[in-house]
Amino acid sequence: MPSTVPARATPACLFRSEPCAALDRAGLPWRVAFSSANLGGLWAAARARLGITGRTALCLPAGVEVLPSGSSGLPSLPTLELALHRAETQPSEPMQLLQSLIREALEESLPR
Repeated sequence: MPSTVPARATPACLFRSEPCAALDRAGLPWRVAFSSANLGGLWAAARARLGITGRTALCLPAGVEVLPSGSSGLPSLPTLELALHRAETQPSEPMQLLQSLIREALEESLPR
């Protein structure tokens, strides 16, 4: 691992602040090596091995690998909580169906 961890991140985002805070708590020097406002740019930088990023494994593209917690010399990241928000108290039937589909897709994709 380089002496300074090259990080890739989206500006002002939970996926940026938590990994940076974890590196700080671990006393590991780091620098922003790449920043992008969109996930496609971040994945391209990951495939090019310009640095590391903190993301979920959900929809991980080909060519990007997960670094196992603890085995890479990097600190573990906190658990991420997901919430589904909606405007209506009594959502319409299509909205209820969409909510159900989103939950099912996440339950199938995320580790338990």
